[in-house]
Amino acid sequence: MLMSYNREISNDAPGLYTRSDMYFNARDIGTILSSDYLFLGIDKFKVFWVPSAFNQSHDLWNNATLDMVDGATRRNARLDVGFGEATLRFSSGNPNTASVEFNPSAILNPGRNLATLAETCSALGEVLRSAREFVSLPPKITDYGLSRIDLTVDFEPVSDMQYLLKLASQSRAFRNTTPNIRPSHVTEEIESVSFNTRSSGSVLFYDKSAERSENGRRFRVEVSLERVNLRRIEQLNLTTLSEDILRAAFRKRLTNFIDACLQVKSSRVAEILQKGEYTKTLVTAAGYEYLKQHGHHPKKTKHWFTKYSKFKELFPHVTIGDLL
Repeated sequence: MLMSYNREISNDAPGLYTRSDMYFNARDIGTILSSDYLFLGIDKFKVFWVPSAFNQSHDLWNNATLDMVDGATRRNARLDVGFGEATLRFSSGNPNTASVEFNPSAILNPGRNLATLAETCSALGEVLRSAREFVSLPPKITDYGLSRIDLTVDFEPVSDMQYLLKLASQSRAFRNTTPNIRPSHVTEEIESVSFNTRSSGSVLFYDKSAERSENGRRFRVEVSLERVNLRRIEQLNLTTLSEDILRAAFRKRLTNFIDACLQVKSSRVAEILQKGEYTKTLVTAAGYEYLKQHGHHPKKTKHWFTKYSKFKELFPHVTIGDLL
């Protein structure tokens, strides 16, 4: 799928935006996040229900781990499903509850990063078919409740990872919450910014390339919707869940960040001119680029390549237009 406002921006994979012509800047990201055509990926999905019975004697439960949640004993078991696995939980209480939690793309295709809503529902079907041997399932699809949905979008490459993470740290995803900022142990640059709550989910901004120890500039935004968030959406269940509902819930948590991105007016060029140190490098690079576009290729010195290499390190770009 190609975004209509720029033919070079593509998101052929769910939740992944890439571009070949230049880097994404803050305004690009704000524009895409606010778009009605935002194509999200789902990274985690969880549903729950009230079972009428469960097969307590099965080896699966004998090997399950136990913990206590709100005074109820919870059994946690692993199900092998498709290419991946899911977590099946049974909580003894009044009433008893059961749930399944999984990464849909890991079940359907381990080579993919994220799944669409339709693919997630397909993966849920596989998970529930595996679970019914160990715990009873409800008769109607509307008897399932939504407990967690992690929505994700990636941008690659971005022009300035640190600037985006600093914008994120200044936003407020939830009222009266402060950001948890995690720096790199090696460079001390910001690697992630998160906003966490006990019951209303979380928002995470991070350098996905650094997490994978890869060379690259992939910026990830992830919103985790928990049961409290999902309950506030009127008449929401598995039959009414839609891409539009997910987009609205995703953007609601990113309002401040999106606004900050869209309000960025000063270009990197203005910053370079203000500092002064690299003004000559900028002007020379722009001149070389302009002449090249018109078929001229002036000779460049070794000193120029050294200077320009440092310039690109400080101000990442493909063309000078990325800095405007």
